Amino acid sequence: VYGANILESRYAGGDLFGRATVEADVRVLRVTDGGKFQKHKSKYLAEMNLPDYSVDVVGAPQSLSTLNAPALGPDDIGICVKWQVGYDDAGKTIVNGAGNTISEDYWTGIKKSPGNGFLQNKAGGDDSGNFTVTARGPRLTIRQGDFIQGKTVDAKTGCTTFTGTGSGEYEITVQTVHLDHRGNAIFYHDGEGVPYAFKEIVQLKKGKTATLFVGDFSPTASAAAAAGFMMYRTTFGVTGKTIELFNTNVCGEDGDGNPNSDGGAQSSAHFDSSELTDGRAFVRIHEPSRPGCSQLDRRRMKFHIAHEIGHAWQTLKQEIFEPDADSTLEDETESVCGTGGGYNIDTLEYSAIGAREGLAHFYGAAVWNDPGSATGVFSWWYQPYDVEFADSASDGGRLFNECTTTDECGKSTILDWLRHYWDLHTPWDPALKPNPDDTTEAYANAMLDPETTREVYFERIEDEFKTLAATSPFASEWDAAAVKNGTATSPLDECGM
Repeated sequence: VYGANILESRYAGGDLFGRATVEADVRVLRVTDGGKFQKHKSKYLAEMNLPDYSVDVVGAPQSLSTLNAPALGPDDIGICVKWQVGYDDAGKTIVNGAGNTISEDYWTGIKKSPGNGFLQNKAGGDDSGNFTVTARGPRLTIRQGDFIQGKTVDAKTGCTTFTGTGSGEYEITVQTVHLDHRGNAIFYHDGEGVPYAFKEIVQLKKGKTATLFVGDFSPTASAAAAAGFMMYRTTFGVTGKTIELFNTNVCGEDGDGNPNSDGGAQSSAHFDSSELTDGRAFVRIHEPSRPGCSQLDRRRMKFHIAHEIGHAWQTLKQEIFEPDADSTLEDETESVCGTGGGYNIDTLEYSAIGAREGLAHFYGAAVWNDPGSATGVFSWWYQPYDVEFADSASDGGRLFNECTTTDECGKSTILDWLRHYWDLHTPWDPALKPNPDDTTEAYANAMLDPETTREVYFERIEDEFKTLAATSPFASEWDAAAVKNGTATSPLDECGM
């Protein structure tokens, strides 16, 4: 194991995605001596057998027998990469409205039934939240002496192959740059455009496949692994785009002691729209580096990361930020739900906020739950929420059953919108339910309409959804989700819109 002096090393040369045969410019966080050859075992691929919204071969479930180590020629070497991660919001359970205990997700180490989950190898077998997961499409740089090659790990299997100079010691650099089969990239960097990386020194053998375990359960590895997994699961139909994810801490004071007023200590995907039309979105994730700032490390909150990345995919689809998404709502008649919180999941908001934030929440729910199931759990600030059942069994959701406002027109709650999107799309069956790509296309079309204002988000998205030819058979699904969850401005059309 190398000393601390190596941790800030930078390696020049190469392009962003490592396509050149020189080492990319990276910030190495950890160098370890992987030691002897570690044979790849098929059980490490168990979580690969996931149902998905995708209809192509990459997203579709495959039997585990097709996901073993890659076939090798006598001179080939195989590498399968596993991220070592740790999350603070993993494995949350809840008793749903039917009285059943349910949990998210595929990364908790919990065996799900019937057969669509996996048993995970937790570090030390404890409940620390540390475990290993398949790497979804990161970039590698492989070096041995004068030999150097860039490779992309397959987003489905977590593996790649190369023909080097024979058996022996290789230096493998795993970058926090993930690519998918849709031509998208999530580029996780230090705020200065340099991706993080983990370097492994490992003995490899010709004709064999080794498993590399990288990341040391750090916040950086956890954020990178989560981002790659999210992109693998779904991108809201976005192709050929790039998300730049980076750490930031915008509260407290800057390096010169000057107060920093840029948005408190918040993660965000709505602070820079300058390159959306060029296919690039920016997402900042709060990390607790400054005294006096929030000590909640968002890099260890996978639902929080998913929420912001969900925003990014949607804004890349529409190439603008949402118009008139105002969070200044005040309602003197509201005494239960509260108003004006902007991002509070169960407070009364303008429908612009409810529709926007609920969609980002839905992205997290879709990523970390089984879309083939009617049930799911979404965690927000460590609090798990049932995405299927409202607190009341009656139609109308929280807005119409619990909030006390005397004027529901143009208002909603984020939680009601999350459940609207979930009910609209699950249990996922392409013959019975619309694809989320259609909903997000309708949402994007509504955002580009100059007549969309904070009060009429529901009506505008509904109109666009029902206009799309591909979704016309599912108009009744939209109506049912709206009535059930109270997202319509008024189910009785009392607002005159």
